[in-house]
Amino acid sequence: MRIETKYIKDIDGKDVNLPNVPWGREKQALSIIAEIFDIVPSLEIEKYDLNKLKPLDVCNMLPPLLRGMPDHVTRLTAVILGKDSEWVDNTLDLESILEVITPFFSHFYAMYEKHEKKKQKENKKK
Repeated sequence: MRIETKYIKDIDGKDVNLPNVPWGREKQALSIIAEIFDIVPSLEIEKYDLNKLKPLDVCNMLPPLLRGMPDHVTRLTAVILGKDSEWVDNTLDLESILEVITPFFSHFYAMYEKHEKKKQKENKKK
């Protein structure tokens, strides 16, 4: 996954590079997301247009996750950044974590939606 935003700020105001995410880390991140969805089915993600996700939308989606899933969110952020969970716990705040995971969710959903549209077009041709 290629990340458009190249930097976020850590809790001390220092720039943190947002690296592109290779497939190996994407797989790990998707596995963590699957764990989150298994545990918190009440996200109601289908009511959001993830291609046009706004920070407020994320704030509305994340409270159930953050109540029950802080370790999952930390692990997800760590995987996306290529860091360890302790680094995330000691270096980032919620705002910067949201800046990391929001593009990942949006990208994941956009790819899924693109695949579904392609599949629908193929089915119409049959």
